This record gives sequence, C-alpha cells and structure tokens, in this order.
Amino acid sequence: MLACVIWWLVLRLVGAPVPCKPTLAEEVQVGDVVALVGPSRTILHLESQEPTRLNRERDCAIVTFGYEGLIVISCYEGTLNISTDGCSPRRCQPSQSITVRLGEDSVSASPLNIIASGGQEVRLCRNLNPIFRNTYIMYCNFGEVTVDTRECVTQPWPKFTPEVAPAKLYSFAISFRLSARMSE
Repeated sequence: MLACVIWWLVLRLVGAPVPCKPTLAEEVQVGDVVALVGPSRTILHLESQEPTRLNRERDCAIVTFGYEGLIVISCYEGTLNISTDGCSPRRCQPSQSITVRLGEDSVSASPLNIIASGGQEVRLCRNLNPIFRNTYIMYCNFGEVTVDTRECVTQPWPKFTPEVAPAKLYSFAISFRLSARMSE
C-alpha cells in the first residue's frame, strides 16, 4: 500500500510529458515570408529526438512556393521547436516548361538539366526557331523559369540576283546536299 502511495506521489509530482497538438503553431520565416506552421498531427514529448524517421516534417512550400526542402518540427513538454534550416531556394527542373515566342513561332522550352535558383543555362536560338542564330539564356528564379531571347537574330539567307541566281542556287543546293550527307 505504501508503495502505491509513493508511486502516486511520484507521478503526481513528475507528471506525464505534455504532447504538442496540431492546434499549436509557431511563426517561422522562409526567405522573406513569415507564416504560422505547426504539426499536422500530435507529436509526443521528445518524439523527434528518436531516430529521424519519427521527425515531423512539413514542406517549405507551405510557407512560400519559391523554396523547397523540409521544415522540421519537434516537441518538448508541449513547446514546439521548429527549424527551417532544410529550406533552400527552389531549383528549376527539366520537367518544367515555358512557352517562348521567337519570330512567328511559339514553342515550349525546358531546362536540359536542373538549374539552381539564381542560375542560368545558355541554349541555341535555333532550338526555338531554326531561322534564328546566336544564343538565348534560360534563367531560374526561385523555381520559376524565364528566358532572354534578345541575342537571337535571324540568319542571313543567300541573296539572289537575276543574272547569278541559277549559279548561286546551284552552289547553295550542292553545299546543302554535302552538309546533309556529312551529318548522316
């Protein structure tokens, strides 16, 4: 009986750990955006100090789309501890595309590789429209793809005058045929 009373007193004094309920939220900052973030389900006391698989994580995009990674939420005696260290500016993926108008054509363009936010990829204008030469730049800004085609210019075509037209046309056709055979 005395042992039961002692255990009752110990439990009463120590108390049970306080969990963090989904109704709790803390202000966090991701980039320039501040928002309230909390767990999507109840987190038990010290649960996040166990192996990483038990950490409660939220996507950084719930605060702002321009970031990717994970916000880690842990609980200590009913108090949330939130880390946004895992958030970084969103990269642009090859699966993303943008419609680009160059000359009379509008075409879809996508990065060839992953582009870091703030990075760029230089591409040939003729990939957008075969009558243009030079290069254009594809930029990534917090997961948004944009292009700068100001350097794209139309390619000069051979000029034909009536007196030399057949000769120029013939030499143009020969060089075109040779180019086609060499590329095979």
